[in-house]
Amino acid sequence: MTTYPQIKGLRVKYLSADPATSEDGQVWYNSTTGNLRVDGMVLAAAWASGGALGTARNSLAGAGTATAAIGFGGYIPPNTGTTEEYNGTSWTEVSDLNTARRELAGFGTQSAAIASGGYTSPSPIGITESWNGTSWSEVGDLNTGRFSLTGFGTSTAGLVFSGNTPPFDTATAITESWNGSSWSEVGDLNTAVRSGAGSGTSTAGLSYGGISTAITTQTESWNGSAWTVVNAMNTARRGLSGSGTQTSTLASGGIKPALSNNTEQYNGTTWNTAPTLSTARQLAGQGGSSSSSATYFGGAAPSSTAVTEEFTGASTQTKNITTS
Repeated sequence: MTTYPQIKGLRVKYLSADPATSEDGQVWYNSTTGNLRVDGMVLAAAWASGGALGTARNSLAGAGTATAAIGFGGYIPPNTGTTEEYNGTSWTEVSDLNTARRELAGFGTQSAAIASGGYTSPSPIGITESWNGTSWSEVGDLNTGRFSLTGFGTSTAGLVFSGNTPPFDTATAITESWNGSSWSEVGDLNTAVRSGAGSGTSTAGLSYGGISTAITTQTESWNGSAWTVVNAMNTARRGLSGSGTQTSTLASGGIKPALSNNTEQYNGTTWNTAPTLSTARQLAGQGGSSSSSATYFGGAAPSSTAVTEEFTGASTQTKNITTS
């Protein structure tokens, strides 16, 4: 029978504790725990169930990270200002938005977020509110009121773009920059779009998906002053949600025209297929810091849902070697 030394040319080390550093494929025996151990076991990327929202709704906005997210606004029906915070396990309701609305833009962190634009019957609005971790305060309005818009950045340096303006179902390319107190119009998208998604910072971000004259795969990259068309998504959809950075993004869900559970990861150059959501839906909220860590919550499936799913990217871990 072939032995480990014959395969690797090394003997198994007998140690009282796991080594502080190890290499993929390295094997050792931990005499304290009595386990034969190996480093570099690959765990596949996957979605897992998280704690359900307290209030089922769609068309809400999200911000924050996978384990410290915030979701606000949306449509139950009716429109709502409900705000909830997620700790990686469960949601807690906190202070509502001052203006209930749906299809708004959101960005920032769990303790410092921005809610901007959206729809309140009978028209889109430009109202912007700032979250300080305890309550919402109205601040400077958008120059162009709209809904189905997208945003990213921080509470003091953000960007919103795209959206739906009158007459309804008219996409826009308008982009506005937030400095912590007011909005300024900057370089427009190359293609007007609504109900798309985005991720990044005020100086390095992405816009992807949505609907222009048709549902699109178009992706545009933002450099702080202008948009540039880059490699397109694999699957066209609108009503999707996104999180991450310009070079590490996760785009999930949507409709194409059937409800979608598709997930794609962007690595700064190309989009790649990732594990699918368990529940196909659109118009959900999403929080996350990269393409390997995200929380996707709420949405229409097709009615309002409270479902939360958590994404973990592929990783390597140290595991016990067993006979099972």
